Amino acid sequence: MIIERFTDKLHDFSASTETQHDRRNDVLTQRRQKLVSAHRLTRENLRANQAERLVAETKGRASNLPTDLKTLWFRVTGKYRKIKLANENEARENKTRDRQERQALVEMQLRERRALQHGFLQLRHHHEITMKKLNRDMGVYLELSGQDQNEALQRQRQKNIKRVRNLRRE
Repeated sequence: MIIERFTDKLHDFSASTETQHDRRNDVLTQRRQKLVSAHRLTRENLRANQAERLVAETKGRASNLPTDLKTLWFRVTGKYRKIKLANENEARENKTRDRQERQALVEMQLRERRALQHGFLQLRHHHEITMKKLNRDMGVYLELSGQDQNEALQRQRQKNIKRVRNLRRE
């Protein structure tokens, strides 16, 4: 009867450990889903802002170019070519700036994702260790002879009594 009770307690502890692991995993999963949504929204906002800025900058560069008869005069004097080259250089610089902004955002989001993934790995590792110890203890206990099991139960009771006494003192 004692063996069955102790074995039941070990199984209860195992189930409790599994439940605790599942709760922590659910919390991390929710954090991951929120992070994915936030990252997606941030990337969309950056894309939209860069598209708007591209249109505004392109219009600004286009307004630098002369129109009508001025175009002919600027072509003859060579100013048109200088303005066109300046506009092309500015467009290249703006494209590089946008690429760098996207890359910085991606790197920041990867760091956040790695930190969260590290939490998942730690949780999994902790759970594996706990379950291995519990299974090992269950195996050792079940292998004990009847007398050894009684002695193990007595030792466990003594530990529990000491733990309760210490908790009461605190």
